Amino acid sequence: MAFRISRLAKTEEDAAAVIPQLAEIQLKAWLTVPLYALLYPGPPSTHPTVVSLSRTRHANSLVNDPWCHFLVAWVPVESASASAEQEWKAVAFVNESPTTTDQAEIPAVNVALASSFWELIVATRQHHTAKLGGHVNVEILATLPEYHGRGAGRALLDQVLAEADARGLTAVLEASQEGLRLYRSVGFVPEEDGKWDIWVDLGRWEGGGDKGADWKEGNKQGGEVKANEKYKRPTRVQVEANKSTSRGQQEYKSRPTRVQVEANEEYQSRRN
Repeated sequence: MAFRISRLAKTEEDAAAVIPQLAEIQLKAWLTVPLYALLYPGPPSTHPTVVSLSRTRHANSLVNDPWCHFLVAWVPVESASASAEQEWKAVAFVNESPTTTDQAEIPAVNVALASSFWELIVATRQHHTAKLGGHVNVEILATLPEYHGRGAGRALLDQVLAEADARGLTAVLEASQEGLRLYRSVGFVPEEDGKWDIWVDLGRWEGGGDKGADWKEGNKQGGEVKANEKYKRPTRVQVEANKSTSRGQQEYKSRPTRVQVEANEEYQSRRN
């Protein structure tokens, strides 16, 4: 499927015209991922609050953060009139941002889970910033569920990585397991043999609260909760920082630039 890819201008006009659509896409995409769905435990009536706050955050970042950029994938909207000007619908976006700071508390969100999870994300980003220096951090890649698997995410990543290669920069990201295949296909690999993987016990956070660090899923016996070696269902979620996982996120190795790959191949050929 063909998509039109455009970069948002860092203006109030683009922020007002496009960012509201991107905030909607982000929520709809994240609600399909078990971990992110736990971040928003409220009923659908709470979703406008989440979208509104995401819209404010993204608009502020677009206009005021010189390192923040948005690429958007668009599809044409069918019109009943042949003479009407072509309209376009945003179906996916990627956000490049070096965010390594605390995240503000957001109503309608599982605050305990969000705080715990965000602390781990910030730690991995700070580590990779110190390790890599200048690099491209893919903060968000989100696609409308009905467009999953149709190439929008790939088209966006292809452009991001082409620009990273042109600048000689490594690309890094965190995501959900559903995206692992996509990220591997464009060159992302695990970082440091899983040293910076992040694990989240989904059962601990069910219902919008926190059962505590000592909580374990188990069988009730005599009124007591007993932890078993075998869980009834997988509740641990791995988070990689250069790839995506459907149940959480896993720390993935930076994608080397094409220049680095070619230099390594030349070095190996000389050795042989």
